[in-house]
Amino acid sequence: MFRLFCSVLVLATCVAVAAGCGGSASSSSDGSTKAAWEISIENAPGPKVHIPDGRAPRKLVVKEVKPGTGKPAKKGDDITVEYVGLHWDGTSYANSWSYPEPPSFTLGTGRLPQGFEEGILGMKAGGKRELIVPSSIIFPPGRNNPTQYPGDAVVFIVDMLKVH
Repeated sequence: MFRLFCSVLVLATCVAVAAGCGGSASSSSDGSTKAAWEISIENAPGPKVHIPDGRAPRKLVVKEVKPGTGKPAKKGDDITVEYVGLHWDGTSYANSWSYPEPPSFTLGTGRLPQGFEEGILGMKAGGKRELIVPSSIIFPPGRNNPTQYPGDAVVFIVDMLKVH
């Protein structure tokens, strides 16, 4: 897996799939610097993901990018979505645009990562959301090892294709 390391003056690509880095650097309250990134996975379809500058949030962040139409998705509904997700450091988490067909799920069955499902509840077909899911939610104890991603978050761009 390529890792993307970004600084104000240097762009370096290492070990898996990653691409472009651009934006500005900012200092956080602890004096560390992290650049804001706009990233797309090299040679992979799907939207660019904006990684905000600063530290990863500790709570789920849901941003409505484009409202959809029709009935809102609720538990028990079957949905079809497209999504791309990147870790806070810019490494790939998931990209459904690389699948042969968009994935479908039934909401409320536990098949979706925690935080992801909560963030897409209420979406309507044709809608687009940005979700920032902190590691404490998406990598809970017993499901995955949250210590593998301390201070991490996964930033998703989700397109709701169908609610049926």
